This record gives sequence, C-alpha cells and structure tokens, in this order.
Amino acid sequence: MIKNHIKSQAAPKTWPIERKKTIYVMRPDQSGTKMEFSMPIGIIFKTLLKYCKTIKEVKKVLQDNTILVDGRRVNDPHESLGFMGVLTITETKENYRLIINKRGKLELKKTEKKEAGTKPCVIINKKVLGKNKVQINLFDGKNILIKKNDYKTGDTLLISLPEHEIKEQVKLEKGAIIMLTGGKHIGLTGEVEIIEDNKIRFKGDDKKTHETEKRHAFPIGTKKALIAV
Repeated sequence: MIKNHIKSQAAPKTWPIERKKTIYVMRPDQSGTKMEFSMPIGIIFKTLLKYCKTIKEVKKVLQDNTILVDGRRVNDPHESLGFMGVLTITETKENYRLIINKRGKLELKKTEKKEAGTKPCVIINKKVLGKNKVQINLFDGKNILIKKNDYKTGDTLLISLPEHEIKEQVKLEKGAIIMLTGGKHIGLTGEVEIIEDNKIRFKGDDKKTHETEKRHAFPIGTKKALIAV
C-alpha cells in the first residue's frame, strides 16, 4: 500500500519546501510525470500560493471552488500538477503554469488566459503500432495516436487542454528556444546554436554561450517562446 506522505528530507530537491521545519510532506498521486517534475495540489496551495495553512483548508477550497489542472477539475489534494502544466482557479480567474527556475526549484508562473488552454510536451519516445498508426509518448505520461510518423523524439508538441489535440510542433534543431530541465544550467532558456550527437550549444538568456546534454533540452518555441516562462 502506498503511503500518503513522504519524509520531507526525501522529497525531490526541486520542491521549494522547508525541510527543517516539517518532518513529512504530502505524496503526489501516481501521475505520468516524474515526482521531481510535479507537486501535489495540497503543497501548491500551502507553499507556493500560500492560500491555505492546512490540508483541511485545501480540501475545502477544492470542494467549494472549481480548480482545474490542465483543464480538468480536481478534488483530491494529492493530485499533482506537472511541469508545464496549468493550474486554473476559476473563481478568481487566475492561471498559473508550473516551471522550473534557475535555482532548480519548481515555481508557478502567472499565465494569461490565452496561453492557459495549451501545454507544451516533449516527445520522450514513440512506437509504430501498425500501418498509419503511431503512438507518441509525452513527457507528462500522456499518449497520442497519430496517422503520420512526422514527429521525432526530443521535439515538443503544443497541445490543447483538456482535449490533447496537437496545435503546433517545435523541432529540436538550430534556432529552437529551449528551457533546461537538468544539469548545471537548469532553468535557463536560450536559443540552440549547434547540436552535435548528444550535446547542444546554445546562447542563454544571460547572453552567454553554454553547452548542455541533449536530454536536458525542452523546446518551447522557434526564435520565440510559445509560452511565457
């Protein structure tokens, strides 16, 4: 049986929590996103938004208000918001996207309504199921079936919420705008200059040229980011 809590010291380093003051923290549900790239709604309302002081208060908020994660209503504080996912508080018309900052911590970025209906997802792998049928597996655990094998692992798909329809493709190539999800440059954004084997050289938003592993690159646009980060 999976426990509802984990020790704060064992929680992902990406979680911006006070580890010395709290022994246990809420465990997120078993969503498709890795734990280091997601946070339970209960912790988000207590720690990031600071709208509640206790989980009991969070439960009341979820019962009394329409809270959406990626366009879908949530009622359980254990349900998680994943990286690049959108949290919507309908009563106050607030929209937030979960990103990772340059300190390597998850944080909420206030998002305009026009952007809240989409989510960028990196393709982590794909599988040919038969003639004219390809399954694309995304960073957040979602799977999409397509007819044409037009997408590559490492590319990003901008999908609609909550329908998960493909709106746009961002190729991982020269000129792509990327956000780093790991390595010493985590949280930095920049434009790809060169891709060689598993290495990428890019010009960061700090105006400096850096190198990173290809697996840390999360494309978010071509020449210009599709979303505010």
